[in-house]
Amino acid sequence: MARYSGEEFLVLLPAVNEEETVAVAERIRKSVEGSRVSRHVTLSIGVAVQTSEEATSPEQLQRKADEALSLAKQTGRNRVLLLRPEPTGLKRGH
Repeated sequence: MARYSGEEFLVLLPAVNEEETVAVAERIRKSVEGSRVSRHVTLSIGVAVQTSEEATSPEQLQRKADEALSLAKQTGRNRVLLLRPEPTGLKRGH
């Protein structure tokens, strides 16, 4: 885990599948939600996963996670959101 920016952290989980990644993210979210610091502490998490078949740069993977984080914040906050890749040839909004 590393601080990515002011309030953002980056967690890398090597050799972990989508299901395991989302489970880890949920455990992190719930542990923050249950914090005794304040009754109103919440956490939004954007998840991106790279399979062994994909050739994704670290920068592309980080952008996917950041996009998922933005979407998690826009659609309710205090949640984990996995942004799945779109099928080849399809574009968003079509």
